[in-house]
Amino acid sequence: DLVKEKELVQRLSKIVSTINYDRGDTLKVVVGSGSVKLFLDQDNEKVVKDLIAEFKIKHRLVHISEVSLLFPDEAINTKGIISTVTQELTLNDIIITEMITATPELIVYVKEDFVLKTYEILKRLGK
Repeated sequence: DLVKEKELVQRLSKIVSTINYDRGDTLKVVVGSGSVKLFLDQDNEKVVKDLIAEFKIKHRLVHISEVSLLFPDEAINTKGIISTVTQELTLNDIIITEMITATPELIVYVKEDFVLKTYEILKRLGK
């Protein structure tokens, strides 16, 4: 998390177009009312590091894995999907460090140590 500043947002908007998403690179920028959150892989950390060096970092998480769940389009009108996922992970002692929705996709971030267990739980849930 970084403190939200206009200059930071402008710089980040320029770098988004340089990321090779077709290759599977990760860079997601979430701009909140008071902070900016970055989700990026290690390769892109090098690219972003110099760009954000002068801005205040409030919080930084490392060794986090992204788990992407893709739902059918009709899931948009289905109640309780997110709560079912979060409840099942919670009941199995998985700490969700972050979540992003980009309907019909749900992106869950967990500590790397729990990513395999997370996949297993979600696979069971999908049956």
